[in-house]
Amino acid sequence: MRDIDSIRRELEKAHQGLPSWPKVSAKYGITPAMAWRIVNEDGYEPKRADIRVKLDLPALAEVPVCRKCGHAHVTKRCTAHRNSRPKRQPPIRIADCTPEERAEVLALTPEQRRRRLLQIMPEWF
Repeated sequence: MRDIDSIRRELEKAHQGLPSWPKVSAKYGITPAMAWRIVNEDGYEPKRADIRVKLDLPALAEVPVCRKCGHAHVTKRCTAHRNSRPKRQPPIRIADCTPEERAEVLALTPEQRRRRLLQIMPEWF
């Protein structure tokens, strides 16, 4: 299999030796317009399977497109907006606290603990 850049260079070199596009295209089995387009249009690559086979290019395969973002994914789930949401920090373990901090936290009611967490990490709620 070859890549499109090597074919582009070959066609360009062949056109310098053979001064007409019909002669160049006959050598490769494609139309003169297709040979001209491959050489002169930046980023152009033939899509039809029969032309790709004649030029020894790899085949193109159709891939289903995601309904949410419009891109093709390798994974089963859409990963487009995955990094936009904040990551949840792990909760502070009471076992990791000093004995004074532990006694202070255990003395709080659940509502007071919630308010205290809201002051420290408002993005959680």
